Amino acid sequence: MFKKLLPQSLVSRFMLIIILPTILFQCLILYIFYQRHWNNVVQRTSYLIANNISVVIDVAEQGKMGLARQIATRYNIVFEKTYTDYTNVNNRIKKQEFEILFEELSKRFPFIRIVQKAHTSEIFIRQGFLFYHFSILNKPLVSFTTDVFKWWWLLSNCFVVIISILFARNQIKSILALAKAADLFGKGLNFKEDFKPQGAKEIRDAGFAFIKMRKRIEDQMNKHTKMLAMISHDLKTPLTRLKLQMELMPEDDKMKMIKSDLDAMTGMIEHYLSFAKGTIIDQLHDVNLVIFVKEYLKHIATTKLKVDFGKVGEGLVVRLNTQSFCRVLDNILSNSAKYAKKALISIYRKKEMIFLDIEDNGPGVQIRERELILQPFYRSDQARNLNTQSNVGLGLAIAYEIIKEHNGIIEILKSRHLKGLLVRVTLPCVEVMSIKK
Repeated sequence: MFKKLLPQSLVSRFMLIIILPTILFQCLILYIFYQRHWNNVVQRTSYLIANNISVVIDVAEQGKMGLARQIATRYNIVFEKTYTDYTNVNNRIKKQEFEILFEELSKRFPFIRIVQKAHTSEIFIRQGFLFYHFSILNKPLVSFTTDVFKWWWLLSNCFVVIISILFARNQIKSILALAKAADLFGKGLNFKEDFKPQGAKEIRDAGFAFIKMRKRIEDQMNKHTKMLAMISHDLKTPLTRLKLQMELMPEDDKMKMIKSDLDAMTGMIEHYLSFAKGTIIDQLHDVNLVIFVKEYLKHIATTKLKVDFGKVGEGLVVRLNTQSFCRVLDNILSNSAKYAKKALISIYRKKEMIFLDIEDNGPGVQIRERELILQPFYRSDQARNLNTQSNVGLGLAIAYEIIKEHNGIIEILKSRHLKGLLVRVTLPCVEVMSIKK
């Protein structure tokens, strides 16, 4: 639960780990070494002002007004003794410092009113039926450098945060470039050949290590592909000679069996060669999937398999390599044609994904084998297995790899409508729009 609350991006985590503790530490320092110190200063100053006012009032109460005015002048206080009633005057205190002064005076006198102004403040104190009206300067209590310091602290922290974010983004760009290159390579797509590791030493080292790893993987894949291609080519040559020789021989039952075996071997070699070439997708186009599937079905022979449409949406656009996706449909429908007589195709959308369901009425696949049949060279031993020599277990594996290159998935499920096998292809939706059929 706590991990879900943490930021996901690298910049946010950098802010959380580096900048946030720094600012919190500065706030703590500001409070302990500045705010508390200033409060102590204000407390002592308020005590002195209250004490000075008490002295002036005590002297004035003794009838020595001249001496009281001299003492007040020495303390930069102007006062007058009056019978004017200031009971209806309300406190107007804007600064916390005058709250402290009010509390200090309240300890000495029962009736206190303070009216704070821009540079001076008026203090009204009642003694019996008389009122003392004092005017004091705000400067001893209020220091404008306090606000200046707070603004300086805030702006300096903002400046530090901005500089830190700029430097962090510069480093993160290198990480994002490396992540993008790795993602494109993992999907089988080409990234810019001028990709150069940048940033901190550790990031550059990771970038150079990735480039070396990519080159080793590509070399290994090329060697693997070339080796299988050469083996397939070498095997096809004697098979072709055998076929030519058999055409000149009289045909009987044994000859038919031999031809069938040769055709099966040729098919196996073609499957191996096709799988060895890989399924790299380079040219993608935005395609209306419903129209594409219907056009595809018009150009293939479906005499053995009756194909109907079930639930079909409109304007379902996906990004495809059309040639590779035709290969997917070939493999799935040819698999259905081997085991079933009827197929049902449904195309629909849920949220941001488009689903292509191909169902048939043939024997299904056991749950434990549904993931295995998508692996290369796997052949089921159950009812869904042709158990013929031409079945090398690569059809669905090739389809799986192609769909994965399209950022989609293939699932093997049980058909609800035809009670056979359901092959569900899920692809991300490019856009949804109305396209006339």
